[in-house]
Amino acid sequence: MVYEFVRNRNPKESLGLGRVGSIRKFFRSLGISDNKYEITETEIIYNQDLNLGGNYNITKLPEGLIIKGTLYLGGTFITELPKGLNVKGNLYLSKTPITKLPEGLSIGGNLDLTRTLITELPEGLWVGGVLNLSNTPITKLPEGLSIGGNLNLTRTLITKLPEGLSVEGYLDLERTLITKLPEGLRVGGYLELRGTSITELPEGLSVGGSLDLGGTSITELPEGLSVGGFLDLSATNITKLPERLCVGATIYINDFQTQLKSYIASSKFADKLRIY
Repeated sequence: MVYEFVRNRNPKESLGLGRVGSIRKFFRSLGISDNKYEITETEIIYNQDLNLGGNYNITKLPEGLIIKGTLYLGGTFITELPKGLNVKGNLYLSKTPITKLPEGLSIGGNLDLTRTLITELPEGLWVGGVLNLSNTPITKLPEGLSIGGNLNLTRTLITKLPEGLSVEGYLDLERTLITKLPEGLRVGGYLELRGTSITELPEGLSVGGSLDLGGTSITELPEGLSVGGFLDLSATNITKLPERLCVGATIYINDFQTQLKSYIASSKFADKLRIY
């Protein structure tokens, strides 16, 4: 790389040594040697896992940081993440006071935000693995959010899901305030709705794995519902099944659900029926 001096400026500033020096000072204060990372004009490339978990001196990170491995920040006092942060592996932020994430954040693996103060997610967030938001005060998700693994929203303040939400793994909504699901929701794995206030499902809902509706207030299932795994209808007030229902495995109900038990026993789903 060729550096050029700028007239009437300090040569060190022209060379960018002020920025480089501050970056090196930051990492050295953490006991990290210079050969662990590379500094370019716009980026800082850390070539392996970076474990800062439990370090109470961490409140922020330098801009343009790219982590080739996993970034551990759990238990730190970090309150914000820098613009341009890119983590190829997992990012652990559990039990930090962080309240928001930067636009365009990219996480190749899992993003753990459990027990943080996060209230919303930015547009353009990409998570290749699991997104864990359980036990947070989050109230909404961005439109068009796509999760490559599981999405855990257990014990959050979420009341509705955005249109176009796509979850390749399981979607856990247990003990949330969700009352209905959006049209076009795609769940590649297990859909957990037990312990929610859900009252209806959208027509044509497709769940690649199992669907647990146990103990919900749902009274009927929509036409075109497709469940790749088991279907748990225990402790519901459902009395019959739709004609265009597809279930890949067992249908679970309770023995006291006599009307539903009688209906299933005399239907094409009789061989799938299991009583708790």
